[in-house]
Amino acid sequence: MKTYYPLLILLCAVLLCTACTSSFKWQTLNQSYGRVLEDGSANDQQVLKDLLRKSRVYGKPIFIDFYIKSCRPCRMMDKEVYNQKSVARYLNENFLCYKVDGEDFDGMGIAQRYGVKGYPTMVYLDSEGQVLNRLQGYADADRLTESARTALMKYEMTACID
Repeated sequence: MKTYYPLLILLCAVLLCTACTSSFKWQTLNQSYGRVLEDGSANDQQVLKDLLRKSRVYGKPIFIDFYIKSCRPCRMMDKEVYNQKSVARYLNENFLCYKVDGEDFDGMGIAQRYGVKGYPTMVYLDSEGQVLNRLQGYADADRLTESARTALMKYEMTACID
């Protein structure tokens, strides 16, 4: 019976790791709903600075899913695409992932800065806030993963140059 304990522990560890990487790890924005800061800047600028700082600290590019609550394709992506283990695993491993509500006060400023005109819009950013790639409209798992791979290649190429 004792010889099965290490095998049982290993099996539990594998299952736990699989469960941890099978769902999306969305980061949250530090939102303050349109507050103006002491230096006169809007809080959405500070929120973006925080995102870029985290990107530099973790050495990962940023993936932002811009959505609005009334958007049917946005809800379909949540249900059909982001729930897929392969998509969640790839994006979690390679990007800091954020969902930004384009109708929220702080989200509107960030969406406007990146020229979001329709939803969903997915934007990939480097640590300086430059767009690596963007994708507009509903994207199935293959299309989303391919756009992420393209963004990651651009990010890695710019990291090699610097």
